Amino acid sequence: SEATMVNIVNAGLMNAGKSSLFNSLVNQKNLFEVQDVPTTIVCKTFELFEGVHIIDSPGIEARESDTDEAYRAYNSADMILFVHNSSIGELHASELEAINAIKQTFPHVDDFWKRFCLVLSRADAKEETEIEKIKNKMKKDIEKNCEGKEYPLFVTSSVRYWKGIEQNQPVFIEQSGIVNLKNFIQKYSLELKAEAIQFRSKRLEEARSKSIQERMELKRRTAEIVQQKRISHAKRVEKVQADLSQIQNAAKCLWDNCRDLA
Repeated sequence: SEATMVNIVNAGLMNAGKSSLFNSLVNQKNLFEVQDVPTTIVCKTFELFEGVHIIDSPGIEARESDTDEAYRAYNSADMILFVHNSSIGELHASELEAINAIKQTFPHVDDFWKRFCLVLSRADAKEETEIEKIKNKMKKDIEKNCEGKEYPLFVTSSVRYWKGIEQNQPVFIEQSGIVNLKNFIQKYSLELKAEAIQFRSKRLEEARSKSIQERMELKRRTAEIVQQKRISHAKRVEKVQADLSQIQNAAKCLWDNCRDLA
C-alpha cells in the first residue's frame, strides 16, 4: 500500500555514478540518463520491487536548484544510498558536509544511520588494494566528521556488471557487487516496510515540532526587533526633546538679551 511504500533515494556529487548504479540495479542501461554534465534536474522514480521505489536525485553542488530538488527527495526518503566515485579517491569535504546536512532531514540521528548505506562506485577504476585504502579512509572520515560508525558499505562497478551481461560472463556480474546490493535492498526493505507508518508519523511529528519551534523563534526575534525599535525610538525622542529644550533655552537667553538691550 501507499502507506508502507519504501523510498530509497541516492545521494552524492555530480558524476558520482548514481544514475549508472540505478540503471544496473533495474537492469536497464538507459533508464536513468547518464552524462558528464548535470542531467538529473528533477527526481526520477522507478519501482525496483513491489512497494519499493528507487529515486534518482540530482547531484549535490551541481546547481542550487538541483540541490534544492535533491533535498526535497531526502525529506521523503526511507533510506539513503550515498554514492562515492572511487576514481576520485577519498571523500571530499563537501560530501562529508552533505552527509551531515542530509542527517538533519531525519527525525533522529539514530534513524539516519540505521537508514544510511554507503556505496563505492567505479570499483573497476582502482586496484583492489587501493579500494581497501579508500574504504578505510572513508570510514575514518565519516566517523570523525559525521559521527557515523555502523552502516553497510558496498563496492560496485556498473562497468563490470554490463560487461558480464553483454558477454554472458556471470563472474563479472558477481564481481560488480550490484547483485549483492540489490539483494540487500530487497531484504532490508521488508524491515523498512514494517516500520514505514511509524517512521513517517515520527518524521511528521518532528517536522511539526520543528515548525512550531521555528515559529516561536520567529515570534521571539520579532518581539526582540520591536523592543529594539521601541528603545531606539525612545532614545530619538529623548534626543529631540533635549535638542528642543536647548533651542528653547537659547531662544529665552536671546530674548532676555534683546530685552535688556531695549
